[in-house]
Amino acid sequence: MLDHILATAQSFEREHGVAPNVIYLNATQWSVVKDQYPELFGDAALTEPGFQVIVLPDSVLTHPRAARLSESPPLLHPGYPGNSMYNDEVAVA
Repeated sequence: MLDHILATAQSFEREHGVAPNVIYLNATQWSVVKDQYPELFGDAALTEPGFQVIVLPDSVLTHPRAARLSESPPLLHPGYPGNSMYNDEVAVA
């Protein structure tokens, strides 16, 4: 799963010439990544992944997506349901 997320981020960077600062995941993907990589995505993360994770409902998002927001979203817990309000600020690759 992490390989797919990183490939999505790299593809976005190649296409747009700038690294994404947001990765959109669905709730199932978020659960898997958080369980497999607590050192990156857990509450006591030891390092920052370089992007913020925004979790959307499974019915809205099938595959991880990357975006670059003109302004960084407020630092919300990545699983916070209200963080999806930023979906339409920029085009998502």
